[in-house]
Amino acid sequence: MNKTDFVSRQQALGLRNLGFDEPTLFAYRGGDLYTLFAGGYLDDAVLQTNSGLGPLSEPDPRWVSAPTLSQALRWIRKTHGISEVSDDESGSLDSLLRILSRR
Repeated sequence: MNKTDFVSRQQALGLRNLGFDEPTLFAYRGGDLYTLFAGGYLDDAVLQTNSGLGPLSEPDPRWVSAPTLSQALRWIRKTHGISEVSDDESGSLDSLLRILSRR
């Protein structure tokens, strides 16, 4: 996977503020993107949600789950009933996050 496949840290924070708590394979801590694979192998992947990121599965505000753009847009369509958005437009995601945060 390429880093451009994922939402930015700022977008991830916006999604978390809107209630995004889906399992992901990657997360941001600070400005860095980390894999949540044990030992770096996909077979050992442990999917995490925003509410489960941190020591002893207690939320840690320094960590934020990093969905792919496709996963984030799919969640917005499903959760917020917005259907007129295409799958790989990061600018579209920024616009949607601004609109949804004002609701």
